[in-house]
Amino acid sequence: MTFQNKNPKSPSRYPSITGLPSDGALRELAKTYLDEQHRHFPEYQKLGLLPESDDASYEDMANRFATTYRSGNHQSFPQTSRLPKEVKLGAAYVRYSDSNSNTRSLDQQLINVLTTAKRHNVFIPWTCVFADAAITATTTERPGYQLLRSLVSSPEKDPEIVIVDELDRLHRDQEESIRFGKIVQGRQRQLVTFDGFDSTNASSKLTQTVSALQSEMYIDQLKVKVNRGMTDAFRNGKPVGMPPAGYKLEPNRTLDGKLIFNRKGKLVRDIEIDEAESELVQRIFKLYAYEKLSPARIARLLDKEKALGRTTWSASSVSQMLKNEKYIGRWVWKKTSRVLDPITGKSRAATNPTEQQLVKEFPDLRIISEELWDAARQREKNTSRSTRPNGGSIDNRRVAYPNMLFDLRCVHCDRPLQRYRSVQGNTSSCIAPTERTAYAAAT
Repeated sequence: MTFQNKNPKSPSRYPSITGLPSDGALRELAKTYLDEQHRHFPEYQKLGLLPESDDASYEDMANRFATTYRSGNHQSFPQTSRLPKEVKLGAAYVRYSDSNSNTRSLDQQLINVLTTAKRHNVFIPWTCVFADAAITATTTERPGYQLLRSLVSSPEKDPEIVIVDELDRLHRDQEESIRFGKIVQGRQRQLVTFDGFDSTNASSKLTQTVSALQSEMYIDQLKVKVNRGMTDAFRNGKPVGMPPAGYKLEPNRTLDGKLIFNRKGKLVRDIEIDEAESELVQRIFKLYAYEKLSPARIARLLDKEKALGRTTWSASSVSQMLKNEKYIGRWVWKKTSRVLDPITGKSRAATNPTEQQLVKEFPDLRIISEELWDAARQREKNTSRSTRPNGGSIDNRRVAYPNMLFDLRCVHCDRPLQRYRSVQGNTSSCIAPTERTAYAAAT
């Protein structure tokens, strides 16, 4: 099932990297930048520091932003020798946390940042505007932030000032906030926010520490509230998160056909089986369980057919589908949780203890029969090395993945011929592995 996010500030529909704003969002951000900079520095276009405000400029700026974001390498500063000597060079950072954020969030923040820059007599080139879309500030694994951090850490003189809308746009982690503050101080730069923070003030360390601690505590409290609400929704049979392929979300209606909205004004939707997609799910299970195709071969087949309008099928996505218990009407909540590595700042999925997991049966949402599910589990067991004695082959790999019409066998002992590597090259043999080792040692 495919979903097109129509939020212009959400990540691209087919993003090359997480956090990259959509093409339309980048063009809009470029337009906002030029409109504001032309208003603050109307003479800079004649100096060659600002391009003309037109569609060609927006497109070019968006492309350059995306190229830098994908590569992770910051572009060199533009020629600024024509800048007045009293004007400083700065850098900007804008961010929003998820796709439910205000669609004008990046632009609104950039307007505040450029206004603050003008107040401090600072010019921010487009190459020094950094942004992240739909990434929380609790992690440092934000490409836009990493570009800014790398630039601030460099021994170069510029940028002299880093400007953000609010401190929590930059950090929601206390340790990283303190570390970034030390980098700014060590490189003799200045961190300024639209709401009045200035790292050159005597109390800035205390202010920054308290702000980061408050943000961290806010996130912890928010996680508890969100988890409580989603757990209650799951227990009451309401959809939690997007359903997998084979299902769809349909608007909930009253008996007279009117749409139902919750107290926040959002449309209430229920999970239902998508007939067309459910047939594809059943076919994938049958290809794996009965026709003995591997997940990789199934993925290649689906790509060739452009199943569900996709050409991004992979062995891992097919394997995950084959193990998804939702297809037998068994929905599990709190099966895994995200664990943050304090050293690397990366998060990973960890399986929760069984007693913490919530299970709810939905027989009306079952797509795969018990017989087909058991056949897929048996096939998985037969092809898994962890279930074989001594981790070896069950007999011959073609038993698990048959791709030939017949097996080659020894004319004398009727054993399957096995290929192995020797000093003479690839050789076929019917000798048992333990006997083969002794034979090789003797010869």
